[in-house]
Amino acid sequence: MEKINLLDLDYDILNIIGDYVKKDNIDRIEKFKQDIFEFVDRYMKKARKNTKLSRDETRETIWLAFDEIYTFRFGPRYDNNKLIELNKFYNEYLKLKKMNLMK
Repeated sequence: MEKINLLDLDYDILNIIGDYVKKDNIDRIEKFKQDIFEFVDRYMKKARKNTKLSRDETRETIWLAFDEIYTFRFGPRYDNNKLIELNKFYNEYLKLKKMNLMK
């Protein structure tokens, strides 16, 4: 079988490959986000099982769930870019659940 040099490929083929890689990355991010949201839902059910949480405690508990996921996935050291992405997921989760947690 003959080896193909990627530099010899036509731009149309390279664009198709690039689009496929972008779509795959987006699908992975969406799956990761869905997994995070499901984890936080389970985490909140456990937290609310025995106690009634105030607005501030709810906000803190949700953030602790996101922090636990971050630490499990990326380790205890914070990377600013990943933390910004996690914060976006956190705000999107609050918006999705229609939680009016703003002070």
